[in-house]
Amino acid sequence: MSLQTMPIDTSALEFRYHGASEYRAFNRDTEKREKDQARDENTGHLIYTVRCQVIFRRNRESGLITVRVPLPTPPADDLDFEHPVDFTSVTSKSWNMDGRDGQTWTAESMAVLSSGASATPPASTSTSATKRKADAEAA
Repeated sequence: MSLQTMPIDTSALEFRYHGASEYRAFNRDTEKREKDQARDENTGHLIYTVRCQVIFRRNRESGLITVRVPLPTPPADDLDFEHPVDFTSVTSKSWNMDGRDGQTWTAESMAVLSSGASATPPASTSTSATKRKADAEAA
């Protein structure tokens, strides 16, 4: 981790799936995107850019983000728009280029959660998803 890369506490956040696409890295030498989809160095899995609405209910805020995440298989074609998902080990890195700035979000993995208010997250989901469920039920 560098000072620019910060861990994100997702325990109070909800993520709603808005689609995914293959991630192709930008090559600064050629100033073009790579032709092949990028792979995670640790797992060898292909990296996807997952678009999500992130909701912070406590502050009544939401926004659209993209999260780069390596996946063993592509997201299912029939995964519904706005379906709840969760990410593990989320980090954010600030960037600034040509007068523009923003953040790049990355995660180690993504899990598709059960839909519905009484959904129980699968065992493979992070503890933050379990905490969010408990917070939602207490509200």
